[in-house]
Amino acid sequence: AMPLGTPEPSTILSATALVDGSLVLAGSEGKIFNIDNQLTKTRAFKLEAGVISGVSKEVAGGFLAVADLAIYRVAWPAPWSILGIEQGGGGPLAGFAQWQGKRYALSDAGGFEIIENSDGRFSFAPVSWTKNPIYALHPLDKNRALLSGAHHLMLLENNAVVEIASEQLYPRAFWPSRFHPTRIYLGTEMGLRLLDTTNITPKKIALSAAVPRDIPVQFQSVAEMSKNEIWLGAERHGIWRVQLADDGSVVAAAPLKADAAGLGIKYGAYPTGVITRLQDGTMLASTGAGIFNWDGKQFVSTAFDGLVALRAAD
Repeated sequence: AMPLGTPEPSTILSATALVDGSLVLAGSEGKIFNIDNQLTKTRAFKLEAGVISGVSKEVAGGFLAVADLAIYRVAWPAPWSILGIEQGGGGPLAGFAQWQGKRYALSDAGGFEIIENSDGRFSFAPVSWTKNPIYALHPLDKNRALLSGAHHLMLLENNAVVEIASEQLYPRAFWPSRFHPTRIYLGTEMGLRLLDTTNITPKKIALSAAVPRDIPVQFQSVAEMSKNEIWLGAERHGIWRVQLADDGSVVAAAPLKADAAGLGIKYGAYPTGVITRLQDGTMLASTGAGIFNWDGKQFVSTAFDGLVALRAAD
């Protein structure tokens, strides 16, 4: 008998044996099935939306797959496992999290535990705590975690979820501070908020005003320069530099731009910016105009080991 997950013979359009002894089957719905050489496990993934009409092995170990509009070269064995609707997932994927020794996928359809089954395959199992959208999860301790929902900040405690802020924050991401143990930078669709996790309860939360105060800015990345300075990458408003007082209140906040001579960071057609701090302290900013390295005074365009040349035009 063939292993669980093997397609019906009538749906197989082509098959081939690979160098490692495994079998590759081409399905009628753009799927590829691989059966190991012991005929005990089946892996499946969708290669494209159309029909895969033929597969042929390569001497190097991979295989070619012929589709309506392209010929795919697939390296094999592949280090990838694809998790999707076939494995029980649902909704646009927002991110991943680890907590209590488990791995979770977070999406508009809620949270899903990623489970490795005894046959080596992976599957999704919906969490019991909520069926509402979850965009991020931040562990507080072994029994409690913060969740960012569609509109509210929530506390997960003992397998139950409660709102901890009546305000509609539209939270989207958590960035723990590396200088302040109880501080979390909370990314929302309306700006950045500073959250103090000291003795947090459903009825008690210390949350700052939004940064910046005058316009709604959705930040997608944070680089903490020091205990009193953070740099932010915004989805539509470029790179920001924010100065903070010791208590976390905002002293100054302004976007970074090129100077009158055209030196400094530049943006593409849309002022999207991503900021990151590498382990060696290097500060990089990515925009539609390229990748920029902070030299201590300003951002300078860099080829970044040839990566910029591979980017598509903005």
